[in-house]
Amino acid sequence: MNVTHLSALVAVALVATLAVPESADARRPFQLKEKCSAAPTPDGLIKQITMIADGTIADPNTILQDPMPIWTDDFGWTPEYIAEYREDASDFFQTKFGLDGDALMADGRAIFIPFYFNPDIAYRAITVSGDSVGSEGWQLIDTGWTLTITDPNGVTIPPDVPVFGGVHMPPGAFLLFGDYLLRPTDIQDRCPRRYRPEPITIHYESGCPIIPGMMGIVTFVCDLSHPEWGPGIAAGVSIPHPTEDGGLRFDNRNVITFPPQAPQ
Repeated sequence: MNVTHLSALVAVALVATLAVPESADARRPFQLKEKCSAAPTPDGLIKQITMIADGTIADPNTILQDPMPIWTDDFGWTPEYIAEYREDASDFFQTKFGLDGDALMADGRAIFIPFYFNPDIAYRAITVSGDSVGSEGWQLIDTGWTLTITDPNGVTIPPDVPVFGGVHMPPGAFLLFGDYLLRPTDIQDRCPRRYRPEPITIHYESGCPIIPGMMGIVTFVCDLSHPEWGPGIAAGVSIPHPTEDGGLRFDNRNVITFPPQAPQ
């Protein structure tokens, strides 16, 4: 074979190689890298999480659900712990805001009840720094205890309470004591070679009274705690939109950081 023939064969082989479509397996490492890339953690923070809710409930009266099945099945809480949890909530409302939930409920001035937000609002985490969250997000369970004012004249926080003394809470204002449970529901399928994070539990407590404003818009600030990340803060807004058939569509946005402020 002369040099001319050899050059021609090499050229044909090269063209044939370039003409063969790249296989899915060949592209897979790059796709996995793109799909499994972790969200960066902002400078000065340990963890940052963004949550949204944009679902619709047919009956506004079902926004708060019975949390007992969630507490026992998803959180794994015992009856003894659930009883302690209630006492912790009662103590928190009394200590920070000077409000006795049981007494206010007995007087018909407030409701002090456990809750679990209706999953139809589609509350979920869309970014978790240091982790890979798919486009569908991670399922979020939001549950705890609420003290909600029902007295038509409202309730005023006792004047001797630090920071909040004298603050008037109108009917519909409320306080929260609860926990978020985040489930990394999709990472196993998207990232088979990536470590699957365990569910994330974050405790929260109202940082101040939550007072709904115009058109039912609610802004909130909650103090957070996590066994690994320490103290944190959640700040957000909930915007309800009545639907033509009597339901409610939600636009909730909630930004969480650990610690509450990045070091200066």
